[in-house]
Amino acid sequence: MTIRKIFSCVLIAAACLPAFAAEKIISKFKDVTLDATPHTAFYVFTRNAQKYRNKEVVLKLKVRRSEGSAPLGATFRCSTNPGNQLRATRSFKIDYGKTGETMPVELRFTVPDLDNIHHFNVQFGFRKMGKEKTVWHLTDVRYCEPDPAAAKAEKKPKLPEGFAAQMASATAKQPLVLVKGGKILFSIVIPDKANAIEKYAAAELQTHFKEAAGSAPAIVPESKYKSGPALMVGGTQLAAKYGIGPDMLAPENLLIARIGEAVVLSGGDRPDIPAGMVSGRAFVPVGTLYACYEFLERELGIRWYWPGKHGAHIPACKDLAITRLFVTSRPVYDTRKTFYSIIKGDPDVPSAECEKWYRRNRFGGSVGDPVANHSFNDWIRRFAKTHPEYLALQPDGSRKTDPNPGGGHVCMSHPEVFKQTVADKLVEFKRNKYSNFAKVMPGDSNGLFHCRCEACVKKIRPEKGDRGLFSDAVWGYVNRVAAEVAKSAPGKSIVCCAYGGYLRKPSFPLLPNVAVTLCYSPPPRATLSYKKAWKELLDEWSSTGARLYVWEYWNNTRFGRGVYGAPAVYPRQLKEIYAMDAGRVNGRAIEMCDVDSTGKSLNGWADWVYDIQNLYTAGRLMWDPSTDVDAMLDNYYKDFFGPAAAPVKQFYDELEEAWVQRGWEPGNWNFDRVWRQLYPPAFVDKMLGLLRQAVKLAGNQEPYAYRTRKLLAGFKPFDQNSRMFRGGSRKTNPATVTVPRCGGAPGAADWQNAVILKDFCDSYNVYTQNSKTEMRLLHDGKNLYVKALCTIPAGVAGVRWAPPSTGAKDGPLWNYESLEFFLANGKESYQFILAPDNKLFDAFNQPDSKKAMLWNSKGVKWSTVRKGSTWEGFLTIPLEEAVFAAPGKNGTFRFNAYRNCRYYMPGEPETWEQSCYLPVYGGFHNIDRFGTLKLGK
Repeated sequence: MTIRKIFSCVLIAAACLPAFAAEKIISKFKDVTLDATPHTAFYVFTRNAQKYRNKEVVLKLKVRRSEGSAPLGATFRCSTNPGNQLRATRSFKIDYGKTGETMPVELRFTVPDLDNIHHFNVQFGFRKMGKEKTVWHLTDVRYCEPDPAAAKAEKKPKLPEGFAAQMASATAKQPLVLVKGGKILFSIVIPDKANAIEKYAAAELQTHFKEAAGSAPAIVPESKYKSGPALMVGGTQLAAKYGIGPDMLAPENLLIARIGEAVVLSGGDRPDIPAGMVSGRAFVPVGTLYACYEFLERELGIRWYWPGKHGAHIPACKDLAITRLFVTSRPVYDTRKTFYSIIKGDPDVPSAECEKWYRRNRFGGSVGDPVANHSFNDWIRRFAKTHPEYLALQPDGSRKTDPNPGGGHVCMSHPEVFKQTVADKLVEFKRNKYSNFAKVMPGDSNGLFHCRCEACVKKIRPEKGDRGLFSDAVWGYVNRVAAEVAKSAPGKSIVCCAYGGYLRKPSFPLLPNVAVTLCYSPPPRATLSYKKAWKELLDEWSSTGARLYVWEYWNNTRFGRGVYGAPAVYPRQLKEIYAMDAGRVNGRAIEMCDVDSTGKSLNGWADWVYDIQNLYTAGRLMWDPSTDVDAMLDNYYKDFFGPAAAPVKQFYDELEEAWVQRGWEPGNWNFDRVWRQLYPPAFVDKMLGLLRQAVKLAGNQEPYAYRTRKLLAGFKPFDQNSRMFRGGSRKTNPATVTVPRCGGAPGAADWQNAVILKDFCDSYNVYTQNSKTEMRLLHDGKNLYVKALCTIPAGVAGVRWAPPSTGAKDGPLWNYESLEFFLANGKESYQFILAPDNKLFDAFNQPDSKKAMLWNSKGVKWSTVRKGSTWEGFLTIPLEEAVFAAPGKNGTFRFNAYRNCRYYMPGEPETWEQSCYLPVYGGFHNIDRFGTLKLGK
């Protein structure tokens, strides 16, 4: 024989029971008082006991404690013959009120399905507590058959509070009405001592309901909430009862549950963060806020497609009722970051609105900022005067004491540098209690400015190639710092970028508290070549066991001259790319473009309308890579653009198709690739035509009219830059010049007869140049003489002059106000850069050679003079040194001349004009576009 169903018992206060039909009594008992004898039992024997086999029975009674404090307990027991063997038992507690109070009690159970039941009974008793006298009175005791109506009503027993939030939601039968006929019927309830996250989350709910329903729900502290429908935000008592408060959830994990009259909105938070970190991109967990956004998205259909004016899609909410609701969600990536994040120059998008947009779309993170960046840039300010030996030794014997270019570089072999680095990192961890990471990374252009001391040079590994040349040196230093930091800051990590000459992994393991930011430069394009390169880098670094993050360079598509204003659309491709690394990469950092369509650096997000669809998609995918991007985009077009949805959808679809077919290719991203192959004139005209059609279809219907006009205005630079490269008659300088001969070092009269190079244009001959350059050339058969007059634009607030730290010879003068002159033949060129004050760089450039900068002219002479807003330069180049593997005709060279002019206008970011005598349609070293220089007789 088997016991198929033992019993179930429920204690129910009779006052809470509805009135049903008269009860059918099985057996009644006399009243009992328990005092000296602290226990008694109420039996049902053989015949009746067997009759109720596998049936439900109810024991009803009233209990009262007149003295003492010992609690009353009860135990159900069932025995069988032969032998009166105890076969089933269950103890349970009776919840009792105040002493002297009479309380009705019901015990409901099912008699076990057993043969030969001898009896069943319920025993009551209490445990004596020392000398204290306790007296319990049990009255009106009887076993009853359950009333059929009552049994039906109790078919699904009520769950006790705190049993399980999901079960509480699943058993809800009646809808919870929050909005009816546009009237708000609920309150927003926050804890009495609400933190900054809970307050802000409640305000966001209030704001959006006001927009959707036309009126705002009240926000009330929990102590003043009595009853009625409620949205309970964060760590309320109800959330605590069910174990779903913010303190119980993992960082950023969110939970939404309908429980009775309330919808609980909770998430893993850092409750002590200040209010300023809640809205925006701070890398702190704000799961409760995300729970509120999730609720607004799911139940009201709200979306934040754009930042700023008319950027949110908020459908009207006339009625809202919820029956069952239980949702959990968490981000796949613990870091979702952007660089150059704030939109500049758009009055429709104030910085605060931009920050809100990021948080509403769940950018941010939960571990502090784990994305590395150059960490020694302030060491020049701190130590250049007091400890110059800390800074990187340069080839000329000086120390890297100027921050521009390249930032700060240090001697990573110096013991005091190591001690100071560790001390700095420990201070950082104490100062920023919200972050688990501190950065240790050389300044930019490490290949140019790394330390040349003997100990540092020994760590360079040429056998690892350009991308691994400094891997052992840099990652060895990172490992050392991490090991020392771990002694005082367990649980904290040191992070560095895999970048430039240390992009490849080192030849040794990394410590567990080292994190790596992989700098993968191609902008997203889901082609096989992109994926192979990404997988190779990902596989290599995954083998280290390090915690990995990725830095994505979305800015590269329009970062240089010739490609300004070139859009790139790839939302569907992001899902395909992110699927490769989800689970292996812990977070992403996306660098937006800070250069606008005219080439001006804004130090902020430029031409944001280009990127907004991509970035919105990235935000959704970084939270949930399974997001249906096609469905999301369809809703975007339909909801956000209304009557103009069709042409807007076609616009984006065709742009993305063009991008995946002919988009970015490493080493092949220039005006020809962009404006002739990827976006030829006819294509651009068609795209702008679609946007104009969208504006027409939207008419005066707001907000669609605003959005379509904004979209058209945002993409006008696409049209403008396309037209710059459509050809036509542009003035260019003569490609061949003959240099007159003079009798020796030229005097003032001789310079009157020189050939003049002027009317410099930008390298594409399309962008306006405000600086003026004039060069005069002469030769005497032995030397080429160059005289230059360089004019700075009027009204400048400052010029980037080469600082003293660049030295007199071979400093990186191309980064400053300077003039360049090339003599070339075949694939080789001699390069001379002249800059105030009396500075020269010279190099011999050859294909695939890394020794260009090691060459130095023996006979070159130079000088410069500043005169107000102009400067003059003089250069003497020995012709006998201009030796080429493929020489031209006697006295004939390929040549070009360039001007670097970097200046600041009042209140504006820096302008860097790079002009040239002949446009080269690409980099300065494009010899194929050089002119011909003949030495006259």
